[in-house]
Amino acid sequence: ASDGFRVRAALKNHPTILIVGNFLSLRRHTRGTCEDLAERLAAVGYPILSTSRCENRLVRLVDMVFAVWRQRREYHLAQVNVFSGDAFLWAGTVCGMLRLLGKPFVITLHGGNLPQYARRHPRRVTDLLHQAAAVTAPSEFMRQEMSAYRPDLQLLPNAIDLARYPFRLRRNLRPQLAWLRAF
Repeated sequence: ASDGFRVRAALKNHPTILIVGNFLSLRRHTRGTCEDLAERLAAVGYPILSTSRCENRLVRLVDMVFAVWRQRREYHLAQVNVFSGDAFLWAGTVCGMLRLLGKPFVITLHGGNLPQYARRHPRRVTDLLHQAAAVTAPSEFMRQEMSAYRPDLQLLPNAIDLARYPFRLRRNLRPQLAWLRAF
């Protein structure tokens, strides 16, 4: 169903976290960083709720807002992914609902256009970032670009399992271009 899904954790002494993002890997074959985050937090004992799997953007927004409301008694804090454009406004709507419910939330900044969006809408971006308990950036570039809107941004790089990429000494180098729009 589109009402979010649960990742059960082994330990019960951690707060339950609602992760709000695009959980679309089952439909699009592209995995969002929020899916990796949910799995990693669950693996170390955090009970996880998450939303949304809906592909249509407007339906996804409605699903996210309803999940925040419907599951309000089940989670202690939320993590919200923030992108630019319409997605920024939708994240703002979700964060507004969390604020009304008195739920603390952490924002994770994403998307190469977010700094440009912030320059066009500085007040809107500053207001949203200052409502969060904490704000994380996945790269030093994003942290530097967005620190004007909230100076205490935390660098939290997207996790890459380096063991999956062993070193190979190559004698004849033949570079290949790899484009990763959605890692």
